[in-house]
Amino acid sequence: MLPRYVDDVTVRYYFDIAELVAAGQSIDDITIEIYYDEESANSDGASVATISDPIPYRDSETTYYVEISWQNCIFYGDRVFHFALIADMDGNYETN
Repeated sequence: MLPRYVDDVTVRYYFDIAELVAAGQSIDDITIEIYYDEESANSDGASVATISDPIPYRDSETTYYVEISWQNCIFYGDRVFHFALIADMDGNYETN
């Protein structure tokens, strides 16, 4: 396959919250923040990556994923994308 431009890419990032559940927390205690999107920086915000809310993976009670999508973002090669899954403190003011 020859190199080519791509304009519609979606990836999934999987994660497990078993430690949070063991500490009495749930997926509702997770927030997602985008820290850097190279696509947005390269296009002066004209095109951006989007990230979904957590989606449960199949029948698992602790495995989730988020989808990161670049729609109508024409690029070749890779893109730097930094995001965070941030867990709230639990009832004892501990981070898990």
